[in-house]
Amino acid sequence: MVHSPHVSRPATYGTPKPAVPSGRRSLLSRPVLAAVVLFGVGLFVLGLAPDGPGPARISSGPSAALYRALADHGPGSPGLAGTLVDLATEAVMLTLVALLAIAWWTGRRRGPSAVAGAVLVGLGTTLAYAGSELAKLVADEDRPCRAMQVGTLLPCPELGDLSFPSNHSTIAGAIAVGLLLIRPRLALAALPLAGTAALLRVLGGVHYPHDVVAGLTLGAGVTAAAVVLLQPATTRLVLALTPVPLLGTLLSARPAEVPEPALGPARRRA
Repeated sequence: MVHSPHVSRPATYGTPKPAVPSGRRSLLSRPVLAAVVLFGVGLFVLGLAPDGPGPARISSGPSAALYRALADHGPGSPGLAGTLVDLATEAVMLTLVALLAIAWWTGRRRGPSAVAGAVLVGLGTTLAYAGSELAKLVADEDRPCRAMQVGTLLPCPELGDLSFPSNHSTIAGAIAVGLLLIRPRLALAALPLAGTAALLRVLGGVHYPHDVVAGLTLGAGVTAAAVVLLQPATTRLVLALTPVPLLGTLLSARPAEVPEPALGPARRRA
């Protein structure tokens, strides 16, 4: 008796779904994450903004009370202390800019992604500053040194120079959080400096605490969204522009690869 060979067939449990490439998932998730960040930042800053039609003069509430505790130094306050606060603020801001410049300069040796990150932090800082100027026009909040009539270390800015949010804090937060995303080691210095810049604006008497918190948040959020959303495209752009003679030295410090010479035909042995 002849037995027919048994042919086994693999069991099927449904049609497998095609896998989505990881690169495509990354491209889809970046805009969503950037939008979520910007939406959250917008809600938070809007919650800190003064209510009602401007010009807003805030003289009560938690932020005003904390401002009075930190910034009211009595009559005749401007002097050496005010000069020191002013110089310290500018020194902190220049140091933050220098840290960003270091990230770009050293990034030229690390590769196009590092350079693209530094460029995006600069772009995000610029966009955040523009956003803070627009927010000032919308909020229309007067300076606390004029609304509360206190003795401050720094001279009160002119009428029309609005308070909410703080431009200094916006720039500081943008650079610090941007460096946290692209060069965490540099952020170890940048993050405390950003907090110092914000505190000095309150101690000097030219901003409420909620002004600097809103500025830090706005700068951090806009720059984070720019880095998350535009990093791949900016990296490709840096790669494309690196061979350009005038831009190459700004975008890369790596030596150009020299192609190996083609080997000629081997000589025949006699």
